[in-house]
Amino acid sequence: MPLRKALALTYDYGARPAEGGEFTKRAFLNGRLDLSQAQAVMDVIYKGVKAGNMQIDLTGFYAAMDDLLARGAEVLVLGCTELPVAFQ
Repeated sequence: MPLRKALALTYDYGARPAEGGEFTKRAFLNGRLDLSQAQAVMDVIYKGVKAGNMQIDLTGFYAAMDDLLARGAEVLVLGCTELPVAFQ
């Protein structure tokens, strides 16, 4: 089955692409991240990777990821904007 057809079928059943920042927003709204952690993640994405600034302070980002893992997260999904940070 071609990819476009498979995507069309998932959309027919109510799926949709995630919006920018949606996973961070959901984590915040569901109490998985506090406001400073959510802001740290968004800063890395928008002030760091998307702005071409890989010299951004990653302390808050890594602290948020560590906190999620400590709370039992089994998987952290990194999108294309976060992947460069994972390899620093």
